[in-house]
Amino acid sequence: MDELTAQLDRVHRERASAERAARAIQAELERARAQSGAVAVPDREQASQVLTMAERTADTHLGEAQREAHDVLSDARSAAQQITGDALTNADALERDARQRHNEAMSGLEAERVAAQHQIEDLEAFGREYRSRLTAHVESHLRDVGETDEVKP
Repeated sequence: MDELTAQLDRVHRERASAERAARAIQAELERARAQSGAVAVPDREQASQVLTMAERTADTHLGEAQREAHDVLSDARSAAQQITGDALTNADALERDARQRHNEAMSGLEAERVAAQHQIEDLEAFGREYRSRLTAHVESHLRDVGETDEVKP
């Protein structure tokens, strides 16, 4: 973007320079015309030739300046379009990458959640089994204690 701004500034400077040159040539042309009226008849032909040459030179410089300004503006527009296109392409790529990383992270979290849920279910089953066995073991000891009390009388 800075490059485009610099190029546009350069175009404006060159255009202003070309316009100044055209105005200077135009002023010279007007001076030549003014002097041609005051010149004697034999010098009129020479003044007319100088005037014609000055007009051609002015037209040439002005045409070149306009072509160059047009070319520079065209180049600046092309560069701006290229920069904009590249920026959009980069933005799209960044967005795609971000979405992909998000999806991968979400998939990973889902897998971790499922694994944790299985662990919880396994621990709950283990807890139930452990309580059941402990209860059976305690009841077995209580029966054994109860049987020994009956034998003692």
